[in-house]
Amino acid sequence: MPLPLSYPGLKCVLENLEAVKRAHIIGRSPGLQKVDKLIPLCLKDFSIYSNQMEINNLRIYYGRDEVEFEMNGKAFSRKGFASRQDTIKKVFNFYFCERSTIHVDKVDWGESSLPDALALDIKFRVNILISSFRRQ
Repeated sequence: MPLPLSYPGLKCVLENLEAVKRAHIIGRSPGLQKVDKLIPLCLKDFSIYSNQMEINNLRIYYGRDEVEFEMNGKAFSRKGFASRQDTIKKVFNFYFCERSTIHVDKVDWGESSLPDALALDIKFRVNILISSFRRQ
């Protein structure tokens, strides 16, 4: 029987694992959930707009009472959220909250802003930032 990975080995594997696959694996392992928040998350692309968010190749559409996930041409949705703000908050909490740092190669911050009530303490380390804004 092989020996389990030590913390440095596990950290190296999880840090370099693709973000969507990492969330899929971590969501099913209570032992890894304890360690996961300490290990930085590495993303290739992160885009956020008023009605959707894109993490690498996972596109998340959030509506008033449902969230639709689309990846590689396959889509599924979840319903039953109280409000749009509640939906956005739950999606952000699942992917980003309580992380030490999130390393992102490219961030595209669209013409949207998150609701003021959604105060998140998130640290991004970004290589490229794309931001569109409107002049009034």
